Amino acid sequence: MIHYNTLVLNSGVPHQCRPWADELENVFNGKSIILEEYEDFPLHRGGHVFVMNCPAVTLLKNHVSKTPQPKYSKQNIHQRDEYICQYCGTFLNEEKNRELDHIIPKAVRNTGGHTESTYENVVTACSRCNRQKGQKFLKDMKHEKTWNNQPFQLIKKPERPVQRIGFARFVTMVNTHNLVWLTFIPQWQYYAERVGKSWLIPAYEEYLINKNN
Repeated sequence: MIHYNTLVLNSGVPHQCRPWADELENVFNGKSIILEEYEDFPLHRGGHVFVMNCPAVTLLKNHVSKTPQPKYSKQNIHQRDEYICQYCGTFLNEEKNRELDHIIPKAVRNTGGHTESTYENVVTACSRCNRQKGQKFLKDMKHEKTWNNQPFQLIKKPERPVQRIGFARFVTMVNTHNLVWLTFIPQWQYYAERVGKSWLIPAYEEYLINKNN
């Protein structure tokens, strides 16, 4: 079953993804305008009278200020890390495979470091790497390898995100039915390769050809 969602833009860039019916309320209330429609999803009144096509992309009429320093959350950690295990480098396509690892284990106390759940101490990890590390320090794992034979070390230093929106998460939501979203996602080709969806590049090219014919 296809689930149709609407990409909502804020000052021209992706802001959030909403169920189409929820975003339709914003359209009717004058808060959003429709930029793109799902031509294969017509909406009818009374079951037979065509009203409009389902909105695929909308633009907020009034700018919504973004939080300069996003609050700590599991979802924001995954967005910052682009859904990639920070030890083995595997893209974690399904949410059930995404876990959090504390670099300095939570069990450690009074070390003078970040021992709690903070952006600087928590990273995305796959279940295999998370189990392997357990309550150990990375310095004690310098001779160990991940399950795919990578040095057991961080791919990059974890830091607090500088912006609330992570464009990678929007690319992960693109499928063959909402390729039009890519028109509005900055640097989507880069994110597509990073999150294991490089097939979107030729698919989008074919979409443009069909659209212009």
